[in-house]
Amino acid sequence: MNLMRARTLMFALALLGLVTAAPSAQLVINEIYYDGPGTDAGTFTEILGPGDMALDGYTLVGVNGSNGEVYRTIALDGMVVPSDGRLVIAQDETVPNYDYIDSGMDWQNGPDQVQIRDAAGAPIDGICYGYSELLDCEGGTNGPDVGSGNSISRCPDGEDTDDNEADTAETLPTPGEENDCGGGPDPLDLTVCEATELDAVGFPVHYGVLVHLVDPIIILNDDGTVGSGRIDCGATDGECCIYLFDFDTYIPLFEGDEVEATGTIGFYNGKLQLTGPDFVVTVLSSGNPLPDPELITTEELATNGEQYESCLIQINDVTIVGGDWPAEGDNANLDIVDETGVPTILRIDRDTDIDGSPPPDEPFCVVGLGGQYDSSSPYDEGYQIQPRSLEDFVDCPVTEMVCCVGSDCYVTTEEDCLEMGGDWRPDLGDTCEPNPCPVATEDASWGSIKSMFK
Repeated sequence: MNLMRARTLMFALALLGLVTAAPSAQLVINEIYYDGPGTDAGTFTEILGPGDMALDGYTLVGVNGSNGEVYRTIALDGMVVPSDGRLVIAQDETVPNYDYIDSGMDWQNGPDQVQIRDAAGAPIDGICYGYSELLDCEGGTNGPDVGSGNSISRCPDGEDTDDNEADTAETLPTPGEENDCGGGPDPLDLTVCEATELDAVGFPVHYGVLVHLVDPIIILNDDGTVGSGRIDCGATDGECCIYLFDFDTYIPLFEGDEVEATGTIGFYNGKLQLTGPDFVVTVLSSGNPLPDPELITTEELATNGEQYESCLIQINDVTIVGGDWPAEGDNANLDIVDETGVPTILRIDRDTDIDGSPPPDEPFCVVGLGGQYDSSSPYDEGYQIQPRSLEDFVDCPVTEMVCCVGSDCYVTTEEDCLEMGGDWRPDLGDTCEPNPCPVATEDASWGSIKSMFK
């Protein structure tokens, strides 16, 4: 029996006088903060209910959107709704205004559902965040799977019309207070370089701030090539780069789209993002040329990757030194290295057409978006290059250097030099002016040496 049908049946029985209305029907899950920046901390669930109501026998339940099964049950025995009717159950003591602590408040990221159930195990309220056909959501709809650092909240505060989509929104966390459902400050006008400023440990200076990018930006990858069903794109204003990510707002975006963007500065495992709440993207024009990828080395990405995050980059002549090429439907992190000898990560996303394809012949050259996955402070590791499609595995440029055939100098490739019977000398550079090849000398006989001194 689904949640809506259970409620309808109880209401009908109450009209017939067969059951007495229970106070549990007044309990509402009002706000869930389930995805903190980096390693989750400070997460919480807020419940509204009658003041001084004891919750013995009640449970909070997490339902997994990938299989529709319960993955966590938290007993509320011993908990009492405060007199103001607003109960905050926190993961840890960092949460303001908390009433009780339970580490289980660190719910899974979506698509999932959190329910409150009565002593008989019947669900009396629930919030779905993110879409899954396996979840039994109020009204058959889901709320947003919010960005890291934000809550899914009932808007207006406490609103419950049994329709998750209509009743919920992505907001800033407000434990123990009314949900922040809009009417906030005007966005701060910033350039991309200003919006992406980081502090000493790599955390966004403007984290949680609503920002309007004052200059248009160019989209660097088609939506869906690194994440389907959401906005998931790198972008640049020609000077700095920023990542656009949002589950709740989706419009088709393509390479070369020029857009205007407003959103909240978020953070996910080292990666700064422009995300919700209040995320808005407007396409101004399409088909614009992309900037040329910046040519860097594996060492530069590994040691100075923040400079290249969300930008187009290219690394030449790399080989795979760790990890397995992904089968179709799999993600993969591969260790690659170039002539610098310093490895970095090649990230293959299963939403591209790369997984399941034959691996490229080595050494190969690759273009992609700079990325990062680092879950702990300081956020200065885990840098990646993430190709967008098979077309990002490009032909490596042919290197032409000095080739010495005897004392004759040529500038050519190593392969052509060897065919000429020459000695390929990249250590001598790429020019024959002046001729750097050693001058050939003839062996002198003893007789000729003696004649020189007669």
